[in-house]
Amino acid sequence: RGIMSETFGQMLERVGRTDKHTRHRYGLIYEQWFTPFRDNPIRILEVGVAMFGGGSLLVMAEYFPNAIIYGADVDLSKVCQEVRDHSRIHLIEHDAYADSFPQSLGTVPFSIIIDDCYHQPEFQTRLARMLRPLCGGFYVIEDCHTECWNRDRMRELWAMGWRHTLIDVSREECWDDVLIRLDPV
Repeated sequence: RGIMSETFGQMLERVGRTDKHTRHRYGLIYEQWFTPFRDNPIRILEVGVAMFGGGSLLVMAEYFPNAIIYGADVDLSKVCQEVRDHSRIHLIEHDAYADSFPQSLGTVPFSIIIDDCYHQPEFQTRLARMLRPLCGGFYVIEDCHTECWNRDRMRELWAMGWRHTLIDVSREECWDDVLIRLDPV
C-alpha cells in the first residue's frame, strides 16, 4: 500500500510525535473533515504544536501535498529538526493569547485552523474570537472537557459568528476526547 493511499490516522500512527491518534482518537474524524481539501492549495494553521515535537505538522504536510502548513507555539524549542527543515511548514513563536498574535499570521485566511493549545474553555473561546477573521474554512478546538462546554459557552460561540458541531469520542481512560468544529455562520 502506497503512502498516498494511507488514511490520516495511519499517517499519525506512522509519523508519531503527536497525541492525535494515540491518547486521542481523532484520526477517523479528521479523515472525514480533511478529505475534501486533500489536494487543494490551502493554508492550515495549528496552534499548540511543540509538546510532542510537531509530528502533527509533518502528517498534515504529507496528507495535504499542496498545502502550506503553519504551526504556532509560545516555545518552539521542542519542535524536531525534521519539522524545522520542511519547506512547506512555517513556524511562528508567539503567545497565542496575546492581542498581537493574529497580526503575526498575516491577512490571508486559513482553510483549516486547529486549536491544540491551552485546554480551558475561556482560552479556547478567546482564541476562536481572535482568529475568526482569519478562518476561511473551518476551525477545530481539540481536547475539550465536556463538563466545561455548557449551553452558555456554545451560545457565546454562536454570537461570535460560529456554528458548532461537538464530536465526543471520549472513553473511560481519556475523558477529554472531544472535538468542537466551528464553521463560519
